[in-house]
Amino acid sequence: MSRFLLLSLLLLTACLPQPQIGPSPTPLTPTLPPSVTATFTPTATPTSTLTPTLTATFTPTPTPPPSLTPTLTPTLAVPLTATPGLVVRGHVRLQGGSGLPGVTICRNYASYPGVVVATTDADGYFQTDFAFIPGDEMVSVWPLAAGYTFQPDSVRWRHYYGPEDRTLDFVASPTSATAVPFFPCQ
Repeated sequence: MSRFLLLSLLLLTACLPQPQIGPSPTPLTPTLPPSVTATFTPTATPTSTLTPTLTATFTPTPTPPPSLTPTLTPTLAVPLTATPGLVVRGHVRLQGGSGLPGVTICRNYASYPGVVVATTDADGYFQTDFAFIPGDEMVSVWPLAAGYTFQPDSVRWRHYYGPEDRTLDFVASPTSATAVPFFPCQ
């Protein structure tokens, strides 16, 4: 007999009221979990005392077989140990919406000189190579093309440690004046 059942039976008999000799004893049915059934029938002995008889039946609940369905573990798109740095992409378009090819895209960190990091393609799209940045850094990006001014003229933000993929779009307007670049670009 399992320990649980034996302990339950002992507790049950200790908590039940003791039967008294009387005209007709009534059978008692204790409250048990659905998987255990018990009956209590008092019986008289020749010495006129009642001796409780407790019969218990334990019916184990069947456990279902283990699932044969594989468990899928989600994975992160960016590993936790991703290399810190920056990729910048976007478009340079004319006011009518068509892309402007051949625009130079420059980038600098803090107050360092700007460097050319991309040139727009036939659709005005650009994308820089990945640039490793070992910590936090102020970044500026701006377009350059003779005969055009741009809105915005530059974009500046604080890059925090970690991987970053930033999209920037610029609108070009033809101009007859010589545009002064936001910052020199080599």
